[in-house]
Amino acid sequence: MLGIPFALMASVGWGISAILVRLGLRNMSVVRGTLISLVTSLMFTAAVTLIIDAAAFSRLSPAIVAWFALAGIINFALGRQFNYQAINRIGAARASPVFSTSPLFAIALAIILLGETINVMVALGALSVLVGLWLVTTSR
Repeated sequence: MLGIPFALMASVGWGISAILVRLGLRNMSVVRGTLISLVTSLMFTAAVTLIIDAAAFSRLSPAIVAWFALAGIINFALGRQFNYQAINRIGAARASPVFSTSPLFAIALAIILLGETINVMVALGALSVLVGLWLVTTSR
């Protein structure tokens, strides 16, 4: 159950981030903002990782590094670029709920690629995401 507070803290961080991005993009291009954000994130993450467990890198297999490198390209580089473009064009309040559809993609890919199954609660959660998306995108 400890995962739930961490997930909520991540949600708070992403919500705050959307507002900060909207403020920053008032005076800067999306590409430049994305670059500054990525470099800052890399420096912070590298420092924390080295402080906590510097030897961890020597224990990583090339396959693990490749999976996380691919996740970094898709999530941080491309995802952040598209995220910032959306915030810049439609605002944080409208873009953020659309970003929240990521569980739908995770569910579909987990079923297709990992052979996972869903239960009633996951299906209800997915339906809630769809209803929320519909409400946000159809409101004026």
